[in-house]
Formats: sequence, C-alpha cells, structure tokens
Amino acid sequence: MLSVLGLNIRDAPGGKPVGSVLAQGAVVTVLDHSDQNGPCDGKGGWFKIKAQTTTGWIADCDYYTSPHLFNLYQSDAQGFSALYYQEWTFAEQPDGVVFRPQSGSQTILLTIAKSLDALGPPGRAGYAVTTADTILVYGVTGILRIYDRGGSPVVSSPTPSAITPLAHLAEFRATIDGSRAIRIDFNYSNAGDLAAFRDFYNSVIFPAPATPASSATPHP
Repeated sequence: MLSVLGLNIRDAPGGKPVGSVLAQGAVVTVLDHSDQNGPCDGKGGWFKIKAQTTTGWIADCDYYTSPHLFNLYQSDAQGFSALYYQEWTFAEQPDGVVFRPQSGSQTILLTIAKSLDALGPPGRAGYAVTTADTILVYGVTGILRIYDRGGSPVVSSPTPSAITPLAHLAEFRATIDGSRAIRIDFNYSNAGDLAAFRDFYNSVIFPAPATPASSATPHP
C-alpha cells in the first residue's frame, strides 16, 4: 500500500467504507478484481482483498497500490520517509539519498534544500526536456518533467558522480513549505521503468511542519 493516508476498505466496488483503513506499507492478498466505477478519473477498478482481520474492496489505482514489496526509508536528518522496492538499496550521499536496484544502473536521487534555487536549475547536463506535468506528492503540488538524453538541453545541473546517466531522466521538483524544497531525479532506460519512480514518489512523507495532506482523510 503506497497511500500515506491509508486506503478505505469498502463493502463493494465503489460501496460504503466498512470502517477499516489499510495503512501505508500494508501487504494484502488479492482475491478478485472489478472494473466497475473506476475510482481514478474513471480508470482502474477495485481489488477485493483479504487483510489481516478484514475482507473488502480497495481502489485499484497506480497512485495508491502496487504489486511490489517495499522497505521503509525514514530519516529525521534527511527530512522525509518513503517506501522503496525490497530488491533496492539506499546510500546517503552529500547531495541527497540515492536508491538503486541491487543489480542495474537505475537511480533515484532525492534531495531536500531550503528552496528550489538551492536545488539548482531543472534537468541535468546532457538531457533535453520532452514533457512537463503538474502532479501532487503528499499534498505538495510540483512539476514532473521527463527528459531524453541528447538534443539541446537548457541550462541544467551537472549529473552527480554517484549517478550513471541513462537514456531518460524523470524529475519532480516542488516547494514543500517556506523553508524546504524537494527534488527527486530518476535515471532510467525504458518507459516501463517509470513504475518504480511513481511508486516511490507516491509514498513520500514529509515531517512537520505539516503539509496539507497530513490532516486529510484516507483515500477512496
């Protein structure tokens, strides 16, 4: 379960909450699936699941659920927590925390700084932006940019020495509050690899001072 606020368990696809909420990181058994009343902008569907003490339906949505198993990274010093794939590892670097598979060259680098300016300009040297979209990460609205290697990039930050430049780069940047900003870079080779990045940023939590999502209700 990726959702930092938890997921309501319902009595039927799109039905009433049964009073139980799955917490972030919960692992459940999937019993059935329904495409009825997709809860994510009309897409996805519903999983019938068996939790430790409850059976019911939860939203099938890439923002909230994933078929992978995760480990928890949590650091007061770094200022965030997140779930990362069980087959990945992490290393704390001077410029942030690097997450990477135990085999392979993909990398997720998360950096917290006092402002977006302190994080450097968007992008990395040698990459050109292809798309830019507004997304929400734990109540914070930011820009997700996708880059391809090559072309004519705008002025951008150099690639950290701990990162192996790959064919593509995905980058999320946002202001968390008046004293913090976040940058998450993902170097990857194929479009299918983006699932790892989406699962990661959908699980990120920022500690106090609280962001708007900290007082919200569980997701559908």
